[in-house]
Amino acid sequence: MAKHLSRRERLADIVAAIESAAIDLYELKYEYEQWLDGMEDNEGLSQTATADKLRDVVDELTNAESVINDAAGDIGGCDLPLGFGRD
Repeated sequence: MAKHLSRRERLADIVAAIESAAIDLYELKYEYEQWLDGMEDNEGLSQTATADKLRDVVDELTNAESVINDAAGDIGGCDLPLGFGRD
């Protein structure tokens, strides 16, 4: 029979999943930035619709990265109650 995880353990698992997702997001954003950098090195490609979309994607991923990191910090920093009158 599987052990029931405590709320504290479940919250720690959630924070770890958020942090893992943040790393994945950072790596994906880096790939898009590299793609964009390659296009911006070529003046003819830097003004294309693809380059514009890449700029938008990088901006959105940067914003999402900030939100995710803030969420992980906020959740991970919670002062959780011990319960059973131990607080």
